[in-house]
Amino acid sequence: MTIPVGVELGPLGDEYIMDICDNLKKLFGSESDLVGIKLVDDQHSAIIERYNAIVDCLGSGDVDGNGWSMFKDLLLFFELHFAFEEKMMRIMKYPGFITHERIHARFIGNVSSFVEKINENEETFRWLMTYVGQWFLGHAVICDEEFGEFEALYSRGFGSEGFIEGGGV
Repeated sequence: MTIPVGVELGPLGDEYIMDICDNLKKLFGSESDLVGIKLVDDQHSAIIERYNAIVDCLGSGDVDGNGWSMFKDLLLFFELHFAFEEKMMRIMKYPGFITHERIHARFIGNVSSFVEKINENEETFRWLMTYVGQWFLGHAVICDEEFGEFEALYSRGFGSEGFIEGGGV
């Protein structure tokens, strides 16, 4: 597999990856809770820590040594995080559960497929890290934040009947 046409990656300091890291820091600052569910926000912070550690590997040129094993650890953590979120959604009867579960499954499927097909070199690793970072930013800001809004209502005694997916109450 090669990097898609039109995607250009420069030397480390890849502007795409560095922008992702900056945006993750802004969204998930030391005291910010994007979703508002402590365990979910804590897991998001752990994902960001793992992501940033991998970016550090890219910066030091250690993709072959530690980068790929750290990436596989990140992917496993995503799977555990998704299982936790999905369990919460089922318990709360979250109306967006099926869609959210499918989004998780598609992400894991895509990344797993990419990992199987790509050449394990630094250029494709950068592309994969860009994909994962962009996906996580979008997913956390839109899908997980919406679930957080639902959970806030749920914890105050409002059930799924009062929640309209994509628009709160």
